This record gives sequence, C-alpha cells and structure tokens, in this order.
Amino acid sequence: MYAAMQRIGPQVHCVVASGGNAGQAAARTAKELGVKCTVHVHLHTEQGIVNRIEAWGATVKRAQGAWIQANKAALAMARDDPNGVYIHPFEGDDLVLGHTCIVDEMYDDIPEVSKESGEPTDHPDVITVAVGGGGLLRGVMLGGYERALEQGTPSPHVVAVSTIGGDFFSQSLWTEDEFVEVEDPFSLAKSLVCKSGSPIAVRDGRYYAKNGQLSLDIGETKGKAGPYLTALSVDDARAGSAAWQATDELGTMIELSTGAALAPAQNKCVLDWLVREKNLSQKLNVVVIVCGGTRVDLEEVEKHRLYGQGSGKIIADGHVIAE
Repeated sequence: MYAAMQRIGPQVHCVVASGGNAGQAAARTAKELGVKCTVHVHLHTEQGIVNRIEAWGATVKRAQGAWIQANKAALAMARDDPNGVYIHPFEGDDLVLGHTCIVDEMYDDIPEVSKESGEPTDHPDVITVAVGGGGLLRGVMLGGYERALEQGTPSPHVVAVSTIGGDFFSQSLWTEDEFVEVEDPFSLAKSLVCKSGSPIAVRDGRYYAKNGQLSLDIGETKGKAGPYLTALSVDDARAGSAAWQATDELGTMIELSTGAALAPAQNKCVLDWLVREKNLSQKLNVVVIVCGGTRVDLEEVEKHRLYGQGSGKIIADGHVIAE
C-alpha cells in the first residue's frame, strides 16, 4: 500500500479482497497512511472481523459468495476507479518485498537474543512459517537468502507448514511439477485454508528447496524436496494443541491457524526428522514466525485445550512421520 501511495499519491484508493486478516491489515495500514481503503469480504466473513475493519476507517463490501466473488468485485472496483489500486492478499512483488522486513528484524535481533542461551549466533538454522496463500512464505525465503548472502552464512532451512485439508502448497511441493488445488477444504484453520494459493509461491518453493536461493524473477522450476525447505502438513489437532500450549505459555490467545507454525517446535519428531533427513545440526537455532489470526476467543482456546499435548498426523515432504 505504501508503494501504491508512492506511485499515485495520497489520493490513492486501495482496494482489497480478503477473508478477514489481510483486510484488517490493509485497513490499519490505510489508516496509518491516511489513504482511502475498501475491503471486499466474502459471504461468511465473521461480523466481528467486519467491525474491526470498519473501526480502522475502511469501507467494507460483502460479496454474495466465496472469496472468488469478493475478488472479482475488488478487481472491478479498482479497474473502474482512476485512483484505484488492487492490493492482492498474497501475490505481488511489493507485498513480498514488504514481508522480507520480518527476516531483517529476525537477523538483527538474533545476536543479542542468542546470548541468553550461552551459544551466541548471528543467523537462524530453521525458520518455520505457516502457509496460507504463500505471500509471506515467499518473503521469508527471499529475505533469508538475501541476509545469508550478505552475512556469508548458510541460507536458513524453511519449514513451510500447512494444515491437512487446506494444504495446497504441501501437496504441490510433494509432486514434481503439478499445482494442486484442494477441491473441498475442510481444515478448521480458517486464516490459512484456501482452495488454491499462489502458483508463484509453489514455483519459488521448488527453487529454494533445491538451491537455498531466490529472486523475484526465476523461471519455471521442477523437482520436489531439497535441503533448504520442508513442506509440512499437520492435522488440526496438532495445530490446535500447539496454539493452546503457546497461549498457556505466552499469555496471549493464539489462533489454531497460527498454531500450525508452532507445531514443528512442539513436536520433537519434526526436529528429529530435520536432523536425520535434511542433515541439519542437532543444535538448531529455530525461529518461529507466530503471525496471523484474530479468529480466537476464550471459548476457542478452551476447544484447543481439548487437544492436550497433541495427536494426529504429521506429513513431511510427503512422508508420514507421526499419526
């Protein structure tokens, strides 16, 4: 949105299609920038989320259908407004470059934070991130490579986590060159689940997995698995358990969707698998990106508590490592 304002000026009208979270982020950013914002949501977006978007000063338009209908309406509005700019929730170079700042913050903080462990380091060995549409993942891979290149350290191993029943990215990466759509998503991780996300994220994931490198303009890439990325799918029960444990430890309510990113750190079998199959050190510096998700309240946290310490399936690069 900042890039759009730089191009068009303060009269820019940012138009967004969102199931909820991207719309809230856009509304808050527009408020900070002082620009106009309209968010198109789908029929089943919760009223509480709509209220929060409107509280930031954005206009909400509700489509009579799923995200596809909301997206069509957003595209039409942006096209018909001379100052309109369509803001995609998970694609676009500006979006990806914006996400790289998370990695910059991570690398800046690690030297000081790691001193507390008695084994100071200047880089992460592993970054785990939840995958919805794939935009954040692209930013993490690109940012991780650029910082590693700058420092002369190894590119971080990225664990891209989806929930079973909404894991288009994992299923795509487990193939040689297919883009897999989830025909009937059933995961409860509403902030992550989409029938299909970014084909560009799948392309970039294949390339980063093999090379530990990334740019915004790589060509088509084939191949599955590799030393720099693990495509992980976890059962909702694993994500819910991780969310509850983190809520209990941090004192902040964590959504089930966010729990997906936490699942690798809270299931030893995943770390053991990374050491064994990806040839990583047994002393791993793991950074978990705990992001996304306002679809949580005390009632939801109590449901997560029922998952206890976690059970259910975990699939890494197409191999079942826990059931």
